[in-house]
Amino acid sequence: MPMRSIKLVLSTLMLFGSVAMLVACQPAQAPDTSARTGPVAPREGVVPLVRPLSLTAMAEPLVLEFELPPPGPNSSSTLMIGLRLTGADEAAAAAVARMVAESGLQAELELTHTESGKPIAVRLVRRESRGHGPSELVPVGADGRVPRAVQTTVDQIAVEQAGISSAASSSRSLAFAWARDARPGSYALRLKLLNPQPDLASIDAELLLAYQYRAK
Repeated sequence: MPMRSIKLVLSTLMLFGSVAMLVACQPAQAPDTSARTGPVAPREGVVPLVRPLSLTAMAEPLVLEFELPPPGPNSSSTLMIGLRLTGADEAAAAAVARMVAESGLQAELELTHTESGKPIAVRLVRRESRGHGPSELVPVGADGRVPRAVQTTVDQIAVEQAGISSAASSSRSLAFAWARDARPGSYALRLKLLNPQPDLASIDAELLLAYQYRAK
């Protein structure tokens, strides 16, 4: 092989070797995990959801349209309509919830499910105490009136995954009523508080729609 050709081959090999070394010395690019590690954004209008709700007299009912997805692995098929009350700690949250429950806060509810483009009334149930005996679930009357809110539990794992966990350290849930065996789909809720006691106005409350927790 002519000397000139040998020099050309050696120069080419040296060039490729230098490029390979530069590539090998580059630091590995870290995978983009921002989409997985960032805060969860609440899904607008999808259960579970919360809305600020002042515990004061209402001239007009609150109307809320929402989507109900299928229940998660820790949820029952029962949809809870109620309140979320918060406190600086467990004792404070429990005290606020007890105060609202014992005040006899009344509400008027109407829940409809859109089927084939038409609103269909959803039957609701509420909890009624029987003196010293155990309470029981009874149908909400045709007027939609519920005489009080009672303490309950919801699927907190679903609440956290939806990005709507309370900023306070502790919270409690109160239920006005439940929709049992609720089917996924589009819904509309009309809610009106009836003559709440004046001392409830200072309470930081939210309307809460969530599936009940499914006991294992």
